[in-house]
Amino acid sequence: MIYDIPQNCMNKWTTIRLDLANQTSSTFSFLPVNAENLKNRFLYGYIYTAEYKPTECITQQQQLIIGCQNKWVYMFPVRGGDFVFWPTKFEAHNPKLILGWLNITNNMNLQCEAAPSIFNITGNWKTDYGQIVFTQTGQNVTGSYPNGRVEGKLVFNQAKSKWELTGKWYEGIREGKILFTFDTFNKFTGMFGRGAEEPIPGNVWNGNRTV
Repeated sequence: MIYDIPQNCMNKWTTIRLDLANQTSSTFSFLPVNAENLKNRFLYGYIYTAEYKPTECITQQQQLIIGCQNKWVYMFPVRGGDFVFWPTKFEAHNPKLILGWLNITNNMNLQCEAAPSIFNITGNWKTDYGQIVFTQTGQNVTGSYPNGRVEGKLVFNQAKSKWELTGKWYEGIREGKILFTFDTFNKFTGMFGRGAEEPIPGNVWNGNRTV
């Protein structure tokens, strides 16, 4: 049972464990934003619908059906179990992020954990735009490649459980944004934008660690 939300667990992705009778516990991600009604067994925050099985309210693309807002709906985590949730809105920039009320039950326990230790990408990487030599200090990253350089910050994406490098590329007077997602320790799938545009999937920039 969740009786309290530590302040350091607010407004960040946490894990809620569902204890299930006669089977392995299940988990789902939750980002709490308001715990004022916790005494009444309600917690306000975000879920990520990519973690749920399709239902009459969750499409095969794992997005919420608009008609399921502002009413209690059953959610079925892919890892098992179920709970009820009252969706109030979805984020336009990411329709899989749903804000709403979670009905707290006796079999729920909050696991507030820090992100994994800093992922280090220092070294040589073979990429679609030539070899990049990354140098990393904490979460700050710089990299040089034949025609330019990249600069950014390495951040752990709780929803994806993956590290991501967000920042910019520079080639002379030209520049743009980058998003590199590290699928493994030795591989990233990336994309980029030009000028002020956001990175787009059609602009592919993938890489593999060589040293």
